[in-house]
Amino acid sequence: MNGSTRRLAVATAMYLGALGLFGPPTYLLVVRAVEIVAETIGVATPLAGRFGLVVGLGAVAIAFTVAWEITLVRLRGVAALGRGDSYRALGRNLLLVATALAAGLAIAEFVIGLLQWGVAREQAVIVVLAVAVLAGLAWTAVRSFGSFRRGLRRAE
Repeated sequence: MNGSTRRLAVATAMYLGALGLFGPPTYLLVVRAVEIVAETIGVATPLAGRFGLVVGLGAVAIAFTVAWEITLVRLRGVAALGRGDSYRALGRNLLLVATALAAGLAIAEFVIGLLQWGVAREQAVIVVLAVAVLAGLAWTAVRSFGSFRRGLRRAE
């Protein structure tokens, strides 16, 4: 197997792996984030009809793009996110940030529901674990935002 064929095989395997690992969760998280936002603004059935089709296709496109960007980061390092002009690089970063925010939103919703369940049934262990997960999620969000800001400053 020559060098270019081997690189193509490795890149394809990495993309398929990233697609398998990150595609379905990204799709589900994006759809759930849209549902949460729609419920928050008062839309009863947000994913019915054409709007649901648009959300589903958009979530599939985002899942494929996230898998592709993760593959490039694994192959070329974090600098791969900065390829192209500054607007495209910012778009790539924002796509990954939005996906991470959707994951955080879905996790927070689940843990808050678990917290409410634990309080209603007086399950102290569940309450403590839910609070710990929420604190960890908040800590991760603050650290990630700080790292992102520092990275932007270094790039300037």
